Amino acid sequence: MGDVMKLSSRLQAALYYCSGCESLADVGSDHAYLAIAAVKSVVSKAVAIDNKNGPYQKAVRNVRRHELSNRIRCSLSEGIEDIDEDTDVIAVCGMGGMMIVAILEKGASFIARKKPSLVLQPNNATSAVRQWLDSHDYHVLSETIVEERGQDYDCLHAIPKKQPSQLSPREILHGPVLLKERSEPFIRRLLRMVEVKKKALMEINKERIKEIIRLKEEILDLEDILDDCKTTV
Repeated sequence: MGDVMKLSSRLQAALYYCSGCESLADVGSDHAYLAIAAVKSVVSKAVAIDNKNGPYQKAVRNVRRHELSNRIRCSLSEGIEDIDEDTDVIAVCGMGGMMIVAILEKGASFIARKKPSLVLQPNNATSAVRQWLDSHDYHVLSETIVEERGQDYDCLHAIPKKQPSQLSPREILHGPVLLKERSEPFIRRLLRMVEVKKKALMEINKERIKEIIRLKEEILDLEDILDDCKTTV
């Protein structure tokens, strides 16, 4: 059935989180790579959604090339407005966190009603995504950092909460699972953040007292997390 689909590291991570589901909606699918790989390995069917005609046409061609038109529907539409009623996993990958939040917000009624698993992969503003999930009764079940071409992608797998809970400010900012697992990519990220903030502290105008205090507090918090990581190595 078509040729072999080779996924990037970040899409491999997203594919892993789709396991155990039946019907995928891949929002912002670009070339439909994730949808194709998912249908070939972990789900029964998929919708590949893009709001730009160029990527949509490429998705259509790829789906045909892999002879999967009977299992993957390509949709030229916005966000979650054109997904199947039986969708049980929604993937939104490879875009900014605020864009992902906007997509989730527009589809909030469907998400609240159907309670699908969410596979989200922001390349920035991940804290905004975690905040949205937490305030909409979703629990971050798994999360990982994928480093690809010099860019960090946070890959989150979220499911409806089974009981009331609330993330702490530190968990919103850094990730509840990442804080527990303390992986090497996570530690490298923290070290980079400390370096950037210390440089900013050295260069800041000494009269900007509030900013200086904020930076010092953020550095102390990061160093505290790093100290915790050392105790578990």
